[in-house]
Amino acid sequence: MPTGRQPPTLARQKGVRRGPEQVALLGVAAVPEAGGVVELRHEVGPLRALKGGLDVFARANISRRRSSVTRRTGVRPRRVDAATMWFRLRDKTGGAAIRNERETAAMDRSQFRGYRRFRYRAGGSARTRASQQAIFDVVTDIGGENRYYTLNALWTVRELMDAAIGGNGLRHERPHDRELRPGDRIDSWEVLDIERPKRLALIFGMKAPGRGVLAFDIQPADRGNRLSATAYWEPDGLSGVLYWRAMQPAHLILFDRLTQEICRRALDLERAAPAHGDRTASST
Repeated sequence: MPTGRQPPTLARQKGVRRGPEQVALLGVAAVPEAGGVVELRHEVGPLRALKGGLDVFARANISRRRSSVTRRTGVRPRRVDAATMWFRLRDKTGGAAIRNERETAAMDRSQFRGYRRFRYRAGGSARTRASQQAIFDVVTDIGGENRYYTLNALWTVRELMDAAIGGNGLRHERPHDRELRPGDRIDSWEVLDIERPKRLALIFGMKAPGRGVLAFDIQPADRGNRLSATAYWEPDGLSGVLYWRAMQPAHLILFDRLTQEICRRALDLERAAPAHGDRTASST
């Protein structure tokens, strides 16, 4: 057995408490090493535990296997801290243990497909004589440098709150020179669903205790079209309910103002298009 005190691991250097719950990853193998030390190594298997903490089964599994190794070899396995285990697993699998970004995004978006059944909702609507396409063009131009058309101060306050707790609320970006598609980022939002020229659904991407979707729907109405903007919210426990209640005063005015402004811009867009065509024709 090696003598002397083991050098501090990465986890210990950072003040992380080590224990069996930080070691188990569902597939554990005991591998003898030089000096009679038996080290726990982890095989590639179901990697649910990589997303966060380890469940009770994993902790019991590692404890049982460590005891079995001790009985067979007479050597107590050396603990492997979570950080060391992670890098060894990554190196052994060439990164295969980590889901690629596209698979992770697809998995996350699947949690929002049934957003119309979320527990809470709030919204507003407006009517206009503008065409569906004109309304849809303005809706899909939201975010980035265009911001949110109305009450931008409220949006900015919420973005600052998100950034203060480590979120990406201050990221202002969106695709340019091409049509939107599912998975695209619009500031902190992500495109969940798009049906031209009728619907755009965005996943709420700021830090909050729950899941949210903002959906724009454009439907024919008397002498024009009706635009509705609806926020859907599925709270995560009591904190999620309290968060929704805190946002309600802003919701009372935000969505009506937003839909009215989008409809106004859509109508201006249509009125400007013929005038631009007339000037082009006269110049030729």
